[in-house]
Amino acid sequence: MKTDNAKTDQLIYCSVSFSKDGYTYYYRTEDENIETGDKVVVTVGPDRIERVGVVEEIERFNPQDVPYPIEKTKFILRKWFKEVSEDSAESNVFVLCDKERHSTQIHVWGEVKDGCLKISGQDLGRAPEEFFGDNEYEYFYDFDSYNTERLFQLLSTEDRDGVDEFKRRFSGNFGIKALREFCEESRIKYRFFSF
Repeated sequence: MKTDNAKTDQLIYCSVSFSKDGYTYYYRTEDENIETGDKVVVTVGPDRIERVGVVEEIERFNPQDVPYPIEKTKFILRKWFKEVSEDSAESNVFVLCDKERHSTQIHVWGEVKDGCLKISGQDLGRAPEEFFGDNEYEYFYDFDSYNTERLFQLLSTEDRDGVDEFKRRFSGNFGIKALREFCEESRIKYRFFSF
């Protein structure tokens, strides 16, 4: 659905999802040609990791009526075109959690890039509001190449490589807690950042 005949002072907010039947996140755009169902490139986290998502809904709002603060809403970078196959474009990004628990949406995904593991998480709803006074909490775990390799080596089994075992053991609502405990026991170091 194109967003035609709208007032020029209104802002375009797109609801973007990253997995089938997953939760959506608001992103802004000024591109009048973006339609629902389009694949788009957006950034996540402070390191501005690029991810491909799907536009689920397009809405227009007056500045005083926006559903998410203007200054916190990131922009869609561009439409995604199939320059390379979809599998190769997204194979290094994986979803660890995309669930709702006690009125809190929990979204966690990982990426292995240049031999380094990066995990990004976002909690939305009641829990961050109660703990931090804001309904959104974002957090990030960065592993250097040495600790990434060690982590995957320790997780490797005869039947599974380290990445597959990582996904199996550290997915779900409590996956990050289990990962922290595993890293502490195994003396694997990482950098943590949140806001």
